[in-house]
Parts: sequence; structure tokens; C-alpha cells
Amino acid sequence: MPGPFFSNRTLANSCLFIRRECTLAGNEKRPGPEISIRVMARSGVPHMTPTLSKTLNVEPILWLVAVSVTLAAMALAILLDETYAYPPPELPLMVTDNITYFKMAQGETSQVMAPFSRRFLYPFLVRCFSQATGLSLRTVFILFDLSSLVLLIYLLAKIFVLFDLPPWMVAVFILTPFPVVCLQNGYMPDLFHAMLLTLFFLLVLREKLLSALVVLAVAYMARENTLVLCLVLGLIAWFRKLRRVALGSGLVILYGTVFGSWALSRGQPNLHRLPDFLYLALKVPHQFLKNVFGFRIWTNTLPYGEPFAKFTLPDYLRAGDVRVLGLCYPEWGLPLLTLISLLTLFGTGPLIVWSMRRFKLWKEPHPLAIQIAFVYGLIAYFLGTSVGDGVDRLIGYGWPLFWIGVPYLLAVMKQHHRDVLVNQSLLSLWIVAWIPTFMGYTRFTSFSTGMLALFAVMVAYGLTWRLVLRTADAAPGSNEERENGPDRT
Repeated sequence: MPGPFFSNRTLANSCLFIRRECTLAGNEKRPGPEISIRVMARSGVPHMTPTLSKTLNVEPILWLVAVSVTLAAMALAILLDETYAYPPPELPLMVTDNITYFKMAQGETSQVMAPFSRRFLYPFLVRCFSQATGLSLRTVFILFDLSSLVLLIYLLAKIFVLFDLPPWMVAVFILTPFPVVCLQNGYMPDLFHAMLLTLFFLLVLREKLLSALVVLAVAYMARENTLVLCLVLGLIAWFRKLRRVALGSGLVILYGTVFGSWALSRGQPNLHRLPDFLYLALKVPHQFLKNVFGFRIWTNTLPYGEPFAKFTLPDYLRAGDVRVLGLCYPEWGLPLLTLISLLTLFGTGPLIVWSMRRFKLWKEPHPLAIQIAFVYGLIAYFLGTSVGDGVDRLIGYGWPLFWIGVPYLLAVMKQHHRDVLVNQSLLSLWIVAWIPTFMGYTRFTSFSTGMLALFAVMVAYGLTWRLVLRTADAAPGSNEERENGPDRT
């Protein structure tokens, strides 16, 4: 019987089943993973997620890949930062956001400001495990980080197998700056949250929607930006006439809001003592102006920078403790960091998504999980420029677009077309991701070094763009299929 991804309109269309076998070394065909992809006869795009047959036990391979890639990512994190970014807990609370999670794990939530006190789940689990085992909090944080990354890679590899992609290909996507940056911010719940969302996408791909909603509710207690994913899920499910899923998404939002308010009540108010909704509403334009245009807004509650103009707020505009606003001189290094992060955090992933935009992943008949990964990933990718200071990490929250959407696109292309992209474009993806690091660029280096890194990135993008376009145009029958769909003979 058809699953919940089917609609009456979809059932009215004829489908084509494409079957492929796995060919092992030596050109000898053996029983291997056999996938079945439903392709719409007229649109030529996949409708159902490929399903893995039970002819091959790939579990040991998946775990081997997960552990190996995690060790490689840890080695990169140590190589690029010898302190491994688990700073001593005696640092002042405002030195780094990283420390706030350590304070919560110590049971000092009452000293933590909003919105960090809302993210209580991860430090709570670390604290419980530390008390149960007698291990230090720092050790438990490291173990939880590495365990989260292992599980994330394992789950992502299972998704790749569903797409009939080799599990080792996960390394190309994971060994990029975002996971390494997450390891270098070792007290933050980013990897733990990403692991939960990967499980969510896997469950949706397997049509286990109730379990997926439960996972989403747990993820909400780890990071409040899960709200965006819930909204995307609810809207897409509603338009696909999956009313129960849309209702479930609304219940998760209600649940997260209630528990989030309870968690906030246990900590300190935000730095400006603004109402939470006003704080979040003003944070986005403030960070956007700083990270995208380089203009930092100065306030009497956060006197960072040298303002060239100040403005005392009239009584009717005052909120919280904010009394004076100022505008600082532009810092051109900030928009440069944002641009380089957008272009390199996932390598040439943005270019691959743009070059394959004709597949329209945000529409049916693509699977629900793919639509969610595309829409949520795209929103989180650009929203990362406007929600905080660490854009080189926050932009990474758009990972579903590049770790799920891009592999899905590669999996549904013709064999000749896909092989070329995997062997060439994905290699360029990995190289471009590390160009700024190879050139010694960080947020603390000179502006000239950043400009040189940006120039090198743009050259690499140009070469990859030509490669992608030439590959797409040279693929046999590609021009005809763009107009008429795939060959159904």
C-alpha cells in the first residue's frame, strides 16, 4: 500500500521503477543492495525514497565509516587548535558562549543568561552521566561530542545507503569546516542537536512520522532554533495534505515553548533585560547589520566598539535597560568573514545546489524529508548570518541542504552524469572548503589575507562552475530529458 507521501494526483500518474545492482570489484556481479526509485513519468524526478533490500548487511561498514571519519575530524580539530577548544571553566562567564554550557552542567543555571538557559538538555545529560560515572565534566563533554559525531555519521551513512551512494562518501561532506568548528566549541550542543536532526530525517525518509515528531520534541530542548524546522515541517505537511503531521508539528512547538519558558525562568534574563520576544526580534536585524554590512550597533548595555554617533532613546522607546544607542565605524572584516563562510563552510555545495536548481527540491513529488531538508537548510544557511557573532559556525546549521539534499540530487542523476560529479565536483567541494585554512585565514587575521583567500575561492568556484555545467550539458540525453523527462524504455 502506498505510504503517506502519496497523494491522489500522484497515484493518477504512471510510475517507472528503476532497478540497479551493485557491482563489486573485478566486474563480478554478486547479490548487493538493490534499490527501487519511483520516478514520475512526466516530471522525471524521484517520488519515493530508495529502499535498501536485505541482501547485504552493511551495518559493520557503516560503523567503521562513522568511527574512522570521527577520528579524522578529531585529528583535524586538534591539528588546527591544540587546545581543542575546551577552555578552563574558571574563565569569566562572558568570555565565550562556550562556557555557559559548562556552567549549566555544573548546576549553575541560575547564573546563566537567556537564551542559553533554554538549552538545558545537553548540559543536563552531561551532568547526569558525570555523576553516574565519576568522570570529570570536561571528559564527559568530550565523550558526548565524539559519540554524537559517530552517531551523526552513522545515521547519515544509512541515508546515503538509502540513496544507493557508497557510505564512504560521507567523509567528503563531514570532513569540512563545520563539524571541526563544532568540535572546537566542545561544550556547545551543536553536534548533539545535529545528530538528533539526522535521526529525524532518517525516520521521515522511512515514513515513521510519529517517531520523527518525538525526536523533534527532544531536539527542541537542545536548541530553540528547532522552531524553524517545526514551522517548515508544518507548512510543507499542510500543503501535502498531511494534516496530522502538521498538527503534530504544532504540538511540538507548543511543547517546546512551554518547557523553554520554564527553563528560562530558572536562569538570568538576557543581557539587555528585554522581553524575550523583543530580544529575538531585534537580534536578527542587529546581527545582520553587523555581519553583512560591518556596522555594529553600540548600546549602553553592551558597550563594545567605538561609536561615532550616539542617540539617547526617548522614554516611550526605552525597553529593558537599553537607554543609549550608537553606531560604530564599519569593520570590513566582518562581512568578509560572512562571505567567505557562506562560500566555503560546505565547500562548493552552494554551487552544486544552484546548478541543479531545475530539480526544484522544494516541490512535490520529491519525498517529504527532501523538501524539508531543502527549505529548512536554505533558511538556516542564510539565517546564520544574522543570529550571532560566530557566523563561521552558525551558517553551518544549514547542513541538511548540503548533507542530505546534495547527495539526493547526485543519487537521482544518470549514472554517467553522477559519476563525473562524484569523482570531480565533490573533490573540488572538499578542496574549496579548506582554502581559507590552507591560506592561513581566520577571523583574527588581516583583511588582506582574507581578500586573497576570497580571490582563491572565487577562482575555484569559477573552475567548478565550468565543470558542473559542462558535465550537465555533456551527459547523454540530458538536454532532451530536461524538456521531456527521462527515457522510459
